[in-house]
Amino acid sequence: MKYTVLWSPEAESLLIDIWIGASDRKLITDAANRIDRQLSFVPLDVGESRTEAARLLMEPPLAVFYEVHDDESLVVIHKIWEYKKRRRT
Repeated sequence: MKYTVLWSPEAESLLIDIWIGASDRKLITDAANRIDRQLSFVPLDVGESRTEAARLLMEPPLAVFYEVHDDESLVVIHKIWEYKKRRRT
């Protein structure tokens, strides 16, 4: 089943700000596209659950907070931020 992915106005604005300020805009664009693709096909199989419907997905260099409305085949992205993967020592 395919899900519709909607970005809240706040998330869209944050993504634009991140993209404008990025030294590598392609990296941001590619990560946002991967997020869209994953959430449109397997939103409950990626990321980590936070509440019954809310989830967190980290796709470096971005992370998103989103909700899945399974009965409507809908995913709503509420927030996005830059995420830097930590190195393990």
